[in-house]
Amino acid sequence: MRAPETKRRQRTASPVVSARLSARVTLEAQAGGTVLACFDGYSVGLGTFSPEVADRAQALRTGLPLASFVSGRSIDKEIEILIRRLARHRLLEYCLRHPRSDKDHVVMEPQVADYWPATLRLGNADVLVLSRFAYMRRRGNEMVLESPRAGALFRICNPTIAAAITMLAAPQPIKRLRRQDGFLGVELLVF
Repeated sequence: MRAPETKRRQRTASPVVSARLSARVTLEAQAGGTVLACFDGYSVGLGTFSPEVADRAQALRTGLPLASFVSGRSIDKEIEILIRRLARHRLLEYCLRHPRSDKDHVVMEPQVADYWPATLRLGNADVLVLSRFAYMRRRGNEMVLESPRAGALFRICNPTIAAAITMLAAPQPIKRLRRQDGFLGVELLVF
């Protein structure tokens, strides 16, 4: 007799949170190193930065992973300063996407100045439930999750995520959520 085979779950890469310029915003680097954010016929000075930062800031058009500038190198510190200044002016959005895909799962649209996604550490015994003030609605062809108490509106681009969020109307232990087929990761739930 053979021992029963155990199911092996294929470990998928965790979604990545990236900062991205809002669609209406462009960055301009001046000759002296000054970086301007231009939008709706206005421009805002963001400070003077090294040429490397100005080059790397162009990645904000598609999204720059938040974890990519926490190393402590001087260029990373400058990028973080630039991104924090953009956040202060509500010129960024934050996207959660799979590292091997260019499709967004969720886009966080800040509703307050200086919004920054904060992540929590969750264990299997922790329980999640949606706030009683949260609601999901349709905006055009998109689903959005919002709350008057939240600093951001969440544009849900993946229907699987919308279904998972509806389950959070009742308290759910993280352990149960992880066992579900197609679970996209705790990273999605901690914002």
